[in-house]
Amino acid sequence: MSFNKKHSHIAITSSLLVLTGFAVANAQQASVLRPALDVSNTQNNQQTNANNQTATTVRTNAPQPIRLLSTQPQQIPPPPPPVRRQRETDPYAPLGIKAGSFRIFPVLNVSSVFSDNARSDNSGKVKDIGLQIAPSIRIESDWLRHSYTFNASSDHLFYAKSTDANSNTFAAEGAFRLDIRRNTNLLTTASYTLSETSSASSEVPGTAIGNRRDHEVSFNTALTHRLNRLVATLSTGATWQAFEKVELSGGGFENNDDREYVEPNIKFRLGYEISPTITPFAEIGYTPRFHKRKFDRNGLRRSSQGFNSQLGLGFNLSPIWDGEIAATYEHRNFKDPTLSNINAFGINATLNWRPSDLTTVSFVSSTSIEESSTAGISGTRNYDLALDVTHRYRENITGTLNLGLNYDDFVGTNNDDILYTIQTGISYALSRKIEWTANYQFTYFDSGTAGSDFTENRITTGFRFRL
Repeated sequence: MSFNKKHSHIAITSSLLVLTGFAVANAQQASVLRPALDVSNTQNNQQTNANNQTATTVRTNAPQPIRLLSTQPQQIPPPPPPVRRQRETDPYAPLGIKAGSFRIFPVLNVSSVFSDNARSDNSGKVKDIGLQIAPSIRIESDWLRHSYTFNASSDHLFYAKSTDANSNTFAAEGAFRLDIRRNTNLLTTASYTLSETSSASSEVPGTAIGNRRDHEVSFNTALTHRLNRLVATLSTGATWQAFEKVELSGGGFENNDDREYVEPNIKFRLGYEISPTITPFAEIGYTPRFHKRKFDRNGLRRSSQGFNSQLGLGFNLSPIWDGEIAATYEHRNFKDPTLSNINAFGINATLNWRPSDLTTVSFVSSTSIEESSTAGISGTRNYDLALDVTHRYRENITGTLNLGLNYDDFVGTNNDDILYTIQTGISYALSRKIEWTANYQFTYFDSGTAGSDFTENRITTGFRFRL
């Protein structure tokens, strides 16, 4: 019996030794056939591939891959699969300039302009040609956390004969998002806008020489926090509006200091995520206005208290549909008892529809209450509508169609202004850096002031240079 046990132990031990030797041999053979993974090289190659793909990646509404924070445990990734060369989404898209962790996209538009009514006049239309120069720049950060964007553009139009109709506009905006925690972020924005208003507007004298220049400076910060499905945003900021004086043909100037005001604001929005793609929300805000001068040119106190509210829905159903739509209500109560209160109901919306990879349709609408300096008018209900259609006929040929409507309802009078615009254009990309453009625009202004209606046909063609 002891003899059999002894031989059994010997047999088991021999079997284990044979199996161990077979496993070692297989492991050595595998190491010869498959070299050891160089983790540092693999990570470097992956980072290089990611950097190369950044320039040609097109932003979509598809869910983004989850990125691990630097404080989370990292795992060594497996060897990447063989890379298959794919066709670029947009081979004519500009690549931009890499500057550290930022990418810069400069653009310069140089065009010739023909107008059959350069001065926007009701009678005695003046045909003229001009030169339009429109530079712009966009800066985007490439950070793992947080983000920064900056956009600036200007438009300069110079006519050969109607020099009083020359225009210069400028706009700049910067936005910085600070990711405080996974569910909490702070968004800070600052902007400046220089615009011009012609004598076609009822708020500018018909005897004005040239356009009135308007300035707007705005600063806002918004704190957003997510708690399960609730999304709460508290924002505050201020806007400063100023208007330059206007030279009059009969001599002298129109002083617009009484129109200058500061508007602080505070808003609170609460949303509930029914699903990751649908979020209904409600918003309330307080927006008083304090004018620089206690009394305006007519002896009226224009400072006011303002309130606004919205009830709407944000959605991102698929790469085809996304946007936000809300019913809005605004109220403004003026300090002067002779000025009627203003109530404005409307729809604020930003909708995007992509029926195909080649076509994009966008719709924007907004409602606001603007100031007035005209006697008997409390203010202006302003309604803006815009429909933009973009279609790509080929990789380097793109067509556009834009329809616009602006309605100014002057509270206290029936002399309302309506501005209609229709614009169509085409662009032909010769390369990533050069693009030929051509546009036609028709404008019809239906003024509430007798004798101020006008129409204009404008043709623009030129080149767009970009990096």
